[in-house]
Amino acid sequence: IKTNSLAAVPFFKEANSYALKIKNDDGDNTNNGQSLLFQININLSALYLENNKLNDATFYLLSAQDNLAKLSSNHYYKSQFNYYYGDLYLKRSLYNLANDKFEIALNTLKQDKENLDNNLLLSKIYKAYSISLEKTGHSDLAYAMLKLNDYKRERYINEEKRNQETIFDSKLNIELYKQDAKWANEGRSLQEKITQEAK
Repeated sequence: IKTNSLAAVPFFKEANSYALKIKNDDGDNTNNGQSLLFQININLSALYLENNKLNDATFYLLSAQDNLAKLSSNHYYKSQFNYYYGDLYLKRSLYNLANDKFEIALNTLKQDKENLDNNLLLSKIYKAYSISLEKTGHSDLAYAMLKLNDYKRERYINEEKRNQETIFDSKLNIELYKQDAKWANEGRSLQEKITQEAK
């Protein structure tokens, strides 16, 4: 299933039922359930936004807002929420409101250390912010945001490549270790066999 396909909606809704059960079983510590519910609701909202189902997107965005209010401070979640809210305003042609949300999303995420997920989200925010700024007549700033989008996307791609190379190296080292261990065992078995035959 493609990530922007509405065919994924039933899977998210099933996950939502599961997350509600976790939240209810979690007793006083509702962070795990609320965090899972937030991610499900924000992804459903994103899915509906990508397919221009704005009323459905709004419903799940408001559900995500409710989950966010019950979680301990999380800059990534808060930034993600404001990004999608800005995207909703952008699709409704409410550009000044969209700009406000994108600005909040950027400022919130800048409080965190740079990492793979943050770079990808920053890239998305800069791109959407650029479109919204262009619509409000801020061409120079829109261009600057577009350049920042390119920069963050490039950082994300490079970091993803490094991660894949690290994973490949780790897998290769494990395989080499297994092969060395196999040869060592075979050598020991052969030595034992020779010793037994020599007796």
